[in-house]
Amino acid sequence: MARQAHIAREIHRGQWAHAITRIFTGSGASYGSSKIWITLVREGSCVSVKTVAKLTAELGLVARKVRCRRGAAPARQAPRGPGLGPPRLHRGRTGPGVVRRPDPQITTGEGL
Repeated sequence: MARQAHIAREIHRGQWAHAITRIFTGSGASYGSSKIWITLVREGSCVSVKTVAKLTAELGLVARKVRCRRGAAPARQAPRGPGLGPPRLHRGRTGPGVVRRPDPQITTGEGL
């Protein structure tokens, strides 16, 4: 009985190894083990995260790093006119676009 379970496990591992390599090459070698596991689960496979990680390591599949693009110039912010930005919070000052924040009240409990 134990021998049959062992053989069945090896058959499943071979099927999962084939599916893992298929998903990895289909992604352009950019998927890691966690994303491969998500894809397998969505396809209907019942496999553990750790099994996928172990098989990915055994097969030597290493995801390539995706590099961020850096533009030539920083992104421009939209110009703001008066009253278009978030309200400015100041203590004591008033004017257009200024919201007066109340002074903090400290209660000490004295004089009661």
